[in-house]
Amino acid sequence: VASAHRHPTDGTIVPSLLDYLRVLGRCKLVFLLIVLLVPATTAAVSLSRAPTYQATADVLLTTPVTGGQPVFVDPQRVAQTRAQLARVPAVVDRVLDAVPDSGLEQTEFLESSEVTTTLGSDLLTFSVENSDPRLAMQLATEYAHAFTEYQQQIESTETPSAQVVREADQAPKVGPRTVRNGLIALCLGLVLALIIVFLADALDTRVRSVDSIRDALGLPLLG
Repeated sequence: VASAHRHPTDGTIVPSLLDYLRVLGRCKLVFLLIVLLVPATTAAVSLSRAPTYQATADVLLTTPVTGGQPVFVDPQRVAQTRAQLARVPAVVDRVLDAVPDSGLEQTEFLESSEVTTTLGSDLLTFSVENSDPRLAMQLATEYAHAFTEYQQQIESTETPSAQVVREADQAPKVGPRTVRNGLIALCLGLVLALIIVFLADALDTRVRSVDSIRDALGLPLLG
């Protein structure tokens, strides 16, 4: 057990920094193995995955007009509602029918795509990730168009309240993020190594020094 020092006022044993360093010194091989193994495993898994590309397209939401008069509504609420509306099967089916070579099912497409809103903005951003950058751009563009067509079909306004203002024209690589994942894994490995080393030391009841006996018993050692 790590040696400790008895507090002069209340008799409690307070481990010193030197005690903790001694524990790490005794278990340095296990400590280093865990610290290095966790990020190395994470990096190997990341490198084994196929590259992923993300494409985005934007849709502008405008104020609907009925009877020649604009219909005033909460823009943030409208944006959130339409973002959810874009996830319905009718919209997804339009996308998959427009891009038959994607080979995706409804569930797979929903898992690889998202529709987001920005506070204070009237834009919906349609994002799609795919291992093929060409397919990612095509799917994102068709997703935006499918939503605007569906929105125009179900609304009763005189003018379209959603229109595509930017089609997907690029698909930068977004994964795997090997460096970021490795750094996160290194931090987690460090924490895990400290927990395992100090837990193992706490469970080890062997006496390792004369100081340990003196501090544990609180008695002067004569010989």
